[in-house]
Amino acid sequence: VLDSSGADTLLTDRAVGPFRPRAELAAGWAQLPTLQRYRLHPRTSSRVPPGTWKITYTSGTTGEPKGVCLSASHLQAVAHGVAAAAGLREPRHLCVLPLSTLLENVAGVYGPLLANGTVIVPSLADVGLGGSSSIDVERLLACISLHDPESLILVPEILRVLTIAAERGWRPPTSLRFVAVGGSRVAPELIDKARGVGLPVYEGYGLSECGSVVSLNVVGHTR
Repeated sequence: VLDSSGADTLLTDRAVGPFRPRAELAAGWAQLPTLQRYRLHPRTSSRVPPGTWKITYTSGTTGEPKGVCLSASHLQAVAHGVAAAAGLREPRHLCVLPLSTLLENVAGVYGPLLANGTVIVPSLADVGLGGSSSIDVERLLACISLHDPESLILVPEILRVLTIAAERGWRPPTSLRFVAVGGSRVAPELIDKARGVGLPVYEGYGLSECGSVVSLNVVGHTR
């Protein structure tokens, strides 16, 4: 990913291991003391379209991951659209998904910030996510209960975990007003169950090439 994008800078909170022999620690980096900045030397210069602001990579489920080049105006339009559709004013959003997920990046960070909201970004360890399929349910529930968010973005598997937990006695925060779920098909039965236990769930659909969100169910208009 770093080579194909032509990235020349890497910010990280960890020391870069031997997998990047061409990384050089940059001196004089004091703006964010918790991060280290590395200069990279990509093999080739990137060939991206003019106006590219972000390159997001497809999952590679069906082949080699591909970098999707997105413009600032495109992503801002999507973020503004999501914020307007959700109808939340100065929302308090908790990031449950990794920021490398374009959906969380655009709708979970840019959207709330454009609506003068607050974005809470705990570590994945605090959220209870240990990988693509590992979920520490107790940590996840504790994190959501601790922060009292107004909005969440979930994939169907995490929604299923929260729904089962609520059926077994966990109480979703009363602060929750909008829980978006997407990433793959969501069973209507799961949405009905989730709403029945106090999770205000709304399904959305999108894809990387369209800057994430394409369509979204909203309060008073859901199918």
